Amino acid sequence: MVLLGLPVLLYLFLQRFGENKYQVPVFYEQGIDNAVSPDCPEHQTTHRINRYNASGTNLAHSLLNERITVVGFAQSGCDFESSSELASICNQFKRESNFRAITMAVDTSAVSIKHTELVQQYIIPADVWTLLPYQTDTRNLVQCGFNLKLDCNLSQQLILVDPESRIRGYYLITDANEMDRLAMEINILLQENSADQ
Repeated sequence: MVLLGLPVLLYLFLQRFGENKYQVPVFYEQGIDNAVSPDCPEHQTTHRINRYNASGTNLAHSLLNERITVVGFAQSGCDFESSSELASICNQFKRESNFRAITMAVDTSAVSIKHTELVQQYIIPADVWTLLPYQTDTRNLVQCGFNLKLDCNLSQQLILVDPESRIRGYYLITDANEMDRLAMEINILLQENSADQ
């Protein structure tokens, strides 16, 4: 009889005193060990995107600071583009003041006409989803800031960045489970961010 009551007592104890909380991981807390480019500087502290500037301005800092940000990439000559998936995420979170999305053009001929069409279709405000044209240091930002290779796989990636410019996740747009995980982790970061304020 005691053995039958033990699981019930354990369940009641966990319901009363347990806390079921999922933590969104922070990538590169000890710095990046295996940078995709040998030109990237090494950091032994938590890696933050805002260390990497584009075109001599602190572009990454201004775009990736103080808001939860999802970053996608437009790249010419690649079959995939993250615009449709990013539009869906933007539509889901467009009323959240602490959320934004950015599509970065990785080369000079990467133009996302689809971005403009989707912004109009979903009625997404410009401050929620920004199309960032190619700049001279964009490739450095992709390789050293996001630690991603400059190949066609880049167009299949979305990256979640927290308000402190730390990478919190990489997501493959061709995997529906990854897109669901991205939405869930954005919600978790939004809750954490609102609790901190």
